[in-house]
Amino acid sequence: MRLGRKEHWLLHLDDLELEPRTIIGQGTYATVLLGKAHGMQVAVKHTKSFDSSSENYIASLEYLQTHINELRVLRHARHPNIVYFHGAVFMRKLGVALVMELVNGPSMSNFIQRDTSCKLLPKLTPNIRHRLLLGIASALWYLHKRSPSIVHGDMKPDNICIESPQLETPKPKLLDFGQSRVLSSGAEKLGGTVSSNPPRCSREQH
Repeated sequence: MRLGRKEHWLLHLDDLELEPRTIIGQGTYATVLLGKAHGMQVAVKHTKSFDSSSENYIASLEYLQTHINELRVLRHARHPNIVYFHGAVFMRKLGVALVMELVNGPSMSNFIQRDTSCKLLPKLTPNIRHRLLLGIASALWYLHKRSPSIVHGDMKPDNICIESPQLETPKPKLLDFGQSRVLSSGAEKLGGTVSSNPPRCSREQH
């Protein structure tokens, strides 16, 4: 908590309004709720709690580590193609909740695989494809050029949201940094080494 105050990302409970009935996303170990902070809508991600007798209890503790890891990385990441981290709040019932930018748009998977008859979204022209790839590459370049470097670790279309998908200038946003790593001298390997790759290449570049 001292670090949060020092770096100004620790939010006070009074700064956050939750809408517990409005679930944006939900997995086995985490839930994302709609909320409001400082007058703007936000996404609030918190881990689920399990009784020690539950079969999910041990796995939930392991997931909590990825949740904390996401906080560790996002608190320093500032890029237009990375979901904006507003801060974190400590709640008695929800534990550590991450407060992030609410991206109004589909995942990249849904954006690409949508019904071609949908007239609400623009056609995937070469210009739009180029813009999407350029935005993703720019975010990865920013992460990799930091000192120490950050590797996302779980790059896939489901972890990219498309902002303003109905416009001719859709904007990709990277999210879900639970598997990311700060490449310090003691960093753990990300799923081993791919033998055919040169040392500077990471799994997420393929």
